[in-house]
Amino acid sequence: MAVEDWVSSEEAAQYVEVLNTTIGAMSNGMMTTEFEGEGNTLSMVFVLSAEALGTDGSDLTDEQKSAVEAQMQQQFDGLKDQFQPMRDELKETIGTSDLVVQIVYRTSNGTELFHHEL
Repeated sequence: MAVEDWVSSEEAAQYVEVLNTTIGAMSNGMMTTEFEGEGNTLSMVFVLSAEALGTDGSDLTDEQKSAVEAQMQQQFDGLKDQFQPMRDELKETIGTSDLVVQIVYRTSNGTELFHHEL
């Protein structure tokens, strides 16, 4: 199955629903999740609300973006072992052995703060 097709599937919608329920509870509703696909790359995108950051991202300076990126890297390093089983499950589900899974954090206006390939 093509990654783009899977992102549009009911199965992907179910993943998003579960992730949003779990992450929404952990983040007090300040973060949502979505999938994006292109070629053999699947991106799991975490969108931080304006309330979470105190901004929609449009007014972040380069220094602020760097500080947030460093914080995200630290959080990711503590959680990366939890993402690997999901990566393996997604590879199996989609049926693409060379699937690349990325974790991406963005602001509510689409400003990318962090990304990392699993």
